[in-house]
Amino acid sequence: MGGVDRGAFRGGYRQSEQVVVMPAGPAITIGELEAKYPLYCKAMKLLLLEGRSPLQMQRTLCWKRLETLHSSLPRRYKSPAHLLLLLQRELAHRREAGAMEAV
Repeated sequence: MGGVDRGAFRGGYRQSEQVVVMPAGPAITIGELEAKYPLYCKAMKLLLLEGRSPLQMQRTLCWKRLETLHSSLPRRYKSPAHLLLLLQRELAHRREAGAMEAV
């Protein structure tokens, strides 16, 4: 993978950064995205259970694929941000139910 050297001024001195240029991957069809929708939702749920932040989740492939589905078919698929809120709510309810059973 090639990198592009870009200089940036930080703290009064010039610091060099490496910017990695990623090659474009193969195109994926909407049909393939729709077929893998449950997998992307499961991946998001696992990331949430691992304690990943919303910002970290936004950088994942599953987030990007869910965004593509939502932008292509917004009436059929919710945005990844909305799905994240639903999953967070579900997780909170499960934790509350577990705490209630322990009492």
